[in-house]
Amino acid sequence: MNKFNVAIVGATGMVGRKMLEVLKERNFAINNLYAFATSKSAGAKLKYDNQEIVVEELTENSFDRGIDIALFSAGGSTSKKFAPIAASKG
Repeated sequence: MNKFNVAIVGATGMVGRKMLEVLKERNFAINNLYAFATSKSAGAKLKYDNQEIVVEELTENSFDRGIDIALFSAGGSTSKKFAPIAASKG
């Protein structure tokens, strides 16, 4: 089974946390999970599958690491800015 490198943009918000919950409920095949949010939330820790995921600040370089799937639940202006950057990285 293939496993994927997954990024959640807006991971600390209500929708981002729900995305994490659904990924776990569905036993989605994750190799690496990245949680991105604003600088205000950077450093926070989220639980996923008995692991702690450290939230990273979303920057233009956040997608320079072989991410297969990026899920966006950030505000409209953030998604509008960063979704094309994520797409340009493959």
